Amino acid sequence: MNTRRDFLQKMAASAILLPLPAWAVHQQPYDGPVLRVALMGLGGYATRVAEAMKSCTKAKLVGAISGTPAKLIDWRSKYGIPEKNCYNYESFYNIKNNPDIDAVYITTPNALHHKQVLQAAAAGKHVICEKPMALNAKEGAEMVAACKKAGVKLLVGYRMHFEPKTLEVIRMRKSGELGKIQFFQGPMRLPYRRSHTMAAEQTTGRRRFADGYWHLCHQRRALHGRRGAHLDHRAGNQNRSGEI
Repeated sequence: MNTRRDFLQKMAASAILLPLPAWAVHQQPYDGPVLRVALMGLGGYATRVAEAMKSCTKAKLVGAISGTPAKLIDWRSKYGIPEKNCYNYESFYNIKNNPDIDAVYITTPNALHHKQVLQAAAAGKHVICEKPMALNAKEGAEMVAACKKAGVKLLVGYRMHFEPKTLEVIRMRKSGELGKIQFFQGPMRLPYRRSHTMAAEQTTGRRRFADGYWHLCHQRRALHGRRGAHLDHRAGNQNRSGEI
């Protein structure tokens, strides 16, 4: 592969062979196992997840964890969650005795992810953790190790993990069809709000790495595998770069 045109033509040819989306083909009703999920941190993003899960066939919202009693009462009514499947952060560890919950989906502030993933793993529950997974590599490694030790799965909440085009790019990389990847560029423009950054500094003690840029990190991993890459992050008049 010698030119950008060759690359684009090969990608287009592969895309033609991808399976049609679920809505484009007739499918039999799903009758397999269902992942029973408890959401932790009942903020705005958790509400979006809960609403989306209403139409899920392979996963079901069955539990809730929050430090606000009024939210738990509201969610029990709104989403039909049994009272026995609701916990606060002090009683959360009792989830280990609840056979009706398979996994915990963590949507709390970033600084809390590390502790809560370790708690969920110790309780024997699979974990879905929103991005960014942790505040640094050391925390991330500890989270992975804890889940391995407990024999549970750990998934970072990135929406394109299993989309056909992402899987096709990974297949092409592994097969060598893309050749040696020399450079990856993923331009993205997002609103930069100082209020968001200040809130993150108060919560985590460090500046906010804009949520959208995690999508670029995952896309880069699809093309490069586990190899590190250099990230150039420009926010407003500020230029930052670093290894990812």
